[in-house]
Formats: sequence, C-alpha cells, structure tokens
Amino acid sequence: YIYVVRDPRAVVCSLANHSSISLEKATAEVLNEKFIGYNGPYKLAELPGSWKINYLSWKKKKNFNGLIIRYEDLIDNPEKEFKKILNFMKKIININYDEEKISKSIISCEFSRLSKMEDDQGFEEISNSKFFRKGTKDSWKNDLDRNLRKKIEENFKNEMIELGYL
Repeated sequence: YIYVVRDPRAVVCSLANHSSISLEKATAEVLNEKFIGYNGPYKLAELPGSWKINYLSWKKKKNFNGLIIRYEDLIDNPEKEFKKILNFMKKIININYDEEKISKSIISCEFSRLSKMEDDQGFEEISNSKFFRKGTKDSWKNDLDRNLRKKIEENFKNEMIELGYL
C-alpha cells in the first residue's frame, strides 16, 4: 500500500471545508477515535477513527509492506516523491518509466489542473463545496486559531514529531 499522510492541522481545515462544518467540529472529528465518516455518492460509511488511529493503523501493519508519503513532500518535491512511489511499485509490478513520463504525469496532476477539471467537469466526491480547495501546505497557519492548533498538537504530539510536523 501507499499511504499519504497529511498534517492533521491541514486535515482539519480541509475536512471543515469539504463537509461544510465548523473548524471546531472538524477538530472534534479528527480527534475522535471512534469517528465514522460517510464518503462518496452512496454515502458509504468509513471508519477512519482519529487522525492518529488512522495513521498508526497503516504504520503498524503486522507485515509492513507499504510506503508512507507526506502530502507536504509531494508539494515540495513532486518528482522525488513520485520516483519514490514508482520505485516502491516496481518491487510489486513490472513498471517502466522515464523522465519524460514522470514530468508529464506530474504536470497532469498539478493542483491547478485538477481544480480546473473540477470546475469544468465536476468531481464525484464533491459535497457542498469544492473538493480541490487550496492545494497548499501550511494554509492552516492562517485558517486555524491557536486553541484548535494546541488541541491538535497536544493530542498528536508524538506522531507529529515523528513525521516532522512539530
């Protein structure tokens, strides 16, 4: 598996927007170990638990055969992270790639292109707002108040330090 993890402070902002809920409610959901979400057009239940439970459930798999990628690293250095993903996949399936294919893939997946596609064609996972909201890292610094940040950081301190978020 390939697990993309994101700073939980950013997850809160994204969840609030995507679900049309307050930042306070989104924070409560991200902290809730028994959280049940509903996703997709059929509103099927998913059991992500808290951000921490979700992350640890992938990190601590018995037969760890996965790759954990930070969303923020995909923004900072998409080519390096994409190559990391391709090299991981190469261990599992026969896959060939070259620099041109990598460049084209990265360009076709740029946030601005995906956002424009959503504007032009819609996006199945859309709820009440745009799915492709900002696509930046650290936007939570402007969106999240000090009390909510502190609550998130206190609850997920060890994992956030491990991942380089603190």
